[in-house]
Amino acid sequence: MATDPPVIAAALRSPIGEVHGALSGCHPAELLASVLMALGERTALDPRQVEQIIVGCAMPVGAQSDVGRAASLAAGWPDTIPAETLAQHSCSSMAALLRAAQAVRSGAAEIVIAAGIEVMSLVPMGATAMARHAYGKPWGDRVAARYAAQGGLLPDDVRVDELARLHSIERGAQDAWAHRSHSAARAATPHTASQLVAIDTGYTLVDRDERCAREIGDIAELSPMFDEHGSVTAANRASIADGAVAILVTTRDRAASLGVTPLCAIRSGGYAARGPRDVEPAAIAAVERALANAGLDVTDLGRVELHEGHAATVLRVIEGCGFAVDRVNPDGGSIAVGHPTGVTGGRLITALAHGLSGRDTVGLAVVEGEDTAIATVLER
Repeated sequence: MATDPPVIAAALRSPIGEVHGALSGCHPAELLASVLMALGERTALDPRQVEQIIVGCAMPVGAQSDVGRAASLAAGWPDTIPAETLAQHSCSSMAALLRAAQAVRSGAAEIVIAAGIEVMSLVPMGATAMARHAYGKPWGDRVAARYAAQGGLLPDDVRVDELARLHSIERGAQDAWAHRSHSAARAATPHTASQLVAIDTGYTLVDRDERCAREIGDIAELSPMFDEHGSVTAANRASIADGAVAILVTTRDRAASLGVTPLCAIRSGGYAARGPRDVEPAAIAAVERALANAGLDVTDLGRVELHEGHAATVLRVIEGCGFAVDRVNPDGGSIAVGHPTGVTGGRLITALAHGLSGRDTVGLAVVEGEDTAIATVLER
């Protein structure tokens, strides 16, 4: 068993493409393969040294079935590398990272790649449920019956409107956060370029996040999406997208043998969940657990990468956790760049791993989706 915490030796991602945009023609396995190959090339990693690949994918059906194994083979890597695909909605690739860290910490492996993939242009949101309907009802009757007396299961977007009402999070504050996200992402483009792998689609070379090139217009003019009296709009929530990410997890000694200086160590993780009718984010409890597991306090954090599923949720989590606002998403977030569901957790980790610098030696990444949240503490 390793005594030192596992380290992130390298972390790369594709640009994030809009749905039906620049990356929409990429097969998911081949898009992720491009990022895996770049990870190997930039670290001079011999793929034969990789002991396991764990890939997060929220919709592992159709072209994304067993996509971890398919991507490894598409990369031309040895067919003897075990690969698995993990589905945990928006948390998928962060869950893959923590599972990789556990494997390294336990001594079960020394070099593990955690990754994420989602091409939502091809395999849309809800594809797993659509596929499962052909073979039975998702969740079954008992779950529906359990919550029937309370009014049934509630979609996340509907609960966000209720969250905003409960905590008086005004539409203007949500729109202001969306503007902040876009402005910060645009301004950060020059220094986040080193995180990206340019993708040759056969038609064009995609080398920047597609939405960052767009003008967002007057978002105050948009109508609410789910409740005519609500405040959630298409502009103050994240848009689905296409993308891939790959992160090399190993020991400090093994990184040195590869000639790689680690970006950071993985200090701890924390998980939490909420009921399918609850409006309070599970992220607040996940943060508390991750910090407790690391023996840290919120004041120790120099940087926070927080998933922007909805601006209202972001503002509630900032308040509930006591984050310093200027330390949250300094380079923008999911509202600006997009939300390829199974990739976002890994994108947050990649941004944090590259972003820790100077006095900001400890940081936190937080993602939530479909009632489950994960928080991860990194230290440079």
